[in-house]
Amino acid sequence: MSFRTPFHDLLSPQGALRQAYYGSEPLILRQAASVEGLPTSAEIDRLIDASLLRWPYFTVFQDGVRPEQAEVTTSRSLLGHEVDGFVRPEGVRRQLAAGATCKLSQIEDWHRFTRDQIDELHELFPAEVTAFLFLTPEGKRGMLPHRDASRVMVIQLEGAKEWHLFHDPAHENPDAGLDVDPATEVGSFVLEPGDVLYLPHAYGHAASAVGQTSLHVTFTLSEPTPDALVDALVAEWIDAGRLAALNEDAPLGATAKLHAVADDLARFAVDTGSLVTRALADGRARDLS
Repeated sequence: MSFRTPFHDLLSPQGALRQAYYGSEPLILRQAASVEGLPTSAEIDRLIDASLLRWPYFTVFQDGVRPEQAEVTTSRSLLGHEVDGFVRPEGVRRQLAAGATCKLSQIEDWHRFTRDQIDELHELFPAEVTAFLFLTPEGKRGMLPHRDASRVMVIQLEGAKEWHLFHDPAHENPDAGLDVDPATEVGSFVLEPGDVLYLPHAYGHAASAVGQTSLHVTFTLSEPTPDALVDALVAEWIDAGRLAALNEDAPLGATAKLHAVADDLARFAVDTGSLVTRALADGRARDLS
């Protein structure tokens, strides 16, 4: 790979992020990534004031609570049609002044350097990867303590953010959620520009800006769910002509058909690598749609 992404050195075979990916512990790396070429708060200001930014590519919230959508979105006339969901700059500015966080989603769709970083992560890990920006005013937090149903990699871009981590090995939950017990806090720390944080899958966390407005980028890495793998398995089975073959058999009752399908699926030999690749391809296609 000719370009040098922020995580490039950390993703080498002996790199810290490469080593931590399948581990169960958080990792903090000080001054480990360059922020050059990554989005800035000035870019976000321009997007708010003069762009075609639409909901839900941006959201606004404080402690997990969103304002009325009419406060931060408006409609525009496009080719004679009224289209809603466009950013309302004055409303977003009011919310930011009141302490709300502005989150930009799937920034890889418009920021090439971020797209390059995601492409590198896709090459290395069996995961759907997407990127989010969080702009948070001093002393505020956008979200309550929560879990993401993914692994998380963070680069602090501007300002500083204090993170609190929560973990209860006796009651692990792989799903995203807000049911994080504050009594399970295992530590806190402050990230400054260039610092990198890695969180294992579904590791509880919350973060607040300290000292000044904070900007950080989060990369979420989501491996295929059991549902996605089942969908990929059935698609492979159909592509192999097995469904067509069953349909050509003599007519069967519904129960007999069910048993025939189940029996054939059980006998169906599939390469696990290709199955994961198909599930990932389907998920990544959704990311780009």
